[in-house]
Amino acid sequence: MRHTYFFALVLFTILLFLSCSRAGWDKISSVPAEIVSSEYQVPEGLPDARDWESYVADDKHLDHLPMKRLRVNYHFMNSEDGTRNYNEKKAGEYAYYLTRDANAKLAENQAAHLPLHNDIPVYKAQYKYRKTSSTGQEGKKGVYVHYDDENYFYVKQGKNKNIGDRTVFKEYGVDMESIINVFMMPHHPDSLKSKTYSGGLTGVALGMHTKIVTTSPTEVDAWKNCTNFNHELGHILGLPHSWGNDGCDDTPRHNNECWNFTKNGSKCDSLVSNNLMSYNNFQNSMTPCQIGRVHMNMANNRSRIRKYIMPDWCTFDPENSITISEKIYWTGNKDLHTDIIIQDGAELYICSRISMAPGSRIIVENGGKLILDKARLHNDCGEKWRGIWKSKKGKSEIIFMNNPLLQDIQGQTENPES
Repeated sequence: MRHTYFFALVLFTILLFLSCSRAGWDKISSVPAEIVSSEYQVPEGLPDARDWESYVADDKHLDHLPMKRLRVNYHFMNSEDGTRNYNEKKAGEYAYYLTRDANAKLAENQAAHLPLHNDIPVYKAQYKYRKTSSTGQEGKKGVYVHYDDENYFYVKQGKNKNIGDRTVFKEYGVDMESIINVFMMPHHPDSLKSKTYSGGLTGVALGMHTKIVTTSPTEVDAWKNCTNFNHELGHILGLPHSWGNDGCDDTPRHNNECWNFTKNGSKCDSLVSNNLMSYNNFQNSMTPCQIGRVHMNMANNRSRIRKYIMPDWCTFDPENSITISEKIYWTGNKDLHTDIIIQDGAELYICSRISMAPGSRIIVENGGKLILDKARLHNDCGEKWRGIWKSKKGKSEIIFMNNPLLQDIQGQTENPES
């Protein structure tokens, strides 16, 4: 009898809890037809979705700028006798190390050398590369070797210059509408015999793909090429050379004549750039403006580069929610793969496009505030997200300003606690 009473009491308690929980949330799937003008004061001087400042994040808020992964594959152009570039085994090793080392350089972004004694902040690049196999060619692991006496070589100067020639793209490109094709090509042996041909590491970005020089047919020295690789991919991501008028105030103009530091009393004792998009021995620094411009391009869902990004925002990650615990202003477009939780006393202001992952939601806890100012919340994967969930308790608040859009939300009959 006591057991029966005990289980009945437990069942009653559970049902009461569920009943209270279900009644504790309002699900918001649409903007009210009539929006009362809000007294919320937007801070002056906020950037908008057209400004690079909206696309950088400090270490405290890296989850607000999710890592983007770019698909790449590799093509090693060789002579028909196989002596001018890597064989299949070494090509695979080279591609592995090049991807790894290039990603490491991006992750270890360094402070800018120029201008001297600057205080430019150092932010994480928040993008990297993923060596990608094509459907039906998984055994290749994103690495191809081509034997072609007529087209294997790279000539950067002189009458036979071919850096702008796209023949190898047309002949050997794979999934060029979704994967960045990287062609690894040696200098022509006859060119290297000329005293006026400089040789060395170089490359060229042509549209969404690139040709990069390899320097040895035998030594797997990918580490030498990783910054050169990042430089050419930087062009594909929308960055011009940084020594001229590149549109960034934090990349000062310079003559681009100092490859490395000297100790001979010349200007190159100190005036050496280390910017990724200049020519120098380091190429290990990206400024906030450069990072912001890269992410602005990648977050533009109409940009060309968008097709080459792995759509991680289409897979919901329920374990790593973005928690808002202070006043936060999102003014740039974002692609998110998690829930957003706005805590008591915190505010989240959004005036941009936010793609919410399938099955994700925005949760406004008791005392939290969400401000949508001409924002667009949607799903960029052709699926549905779960909308905005507002606590009925206390002073949780949602403010709609300037006709925001809520799109691609699941039906309103959903149980708030499911």
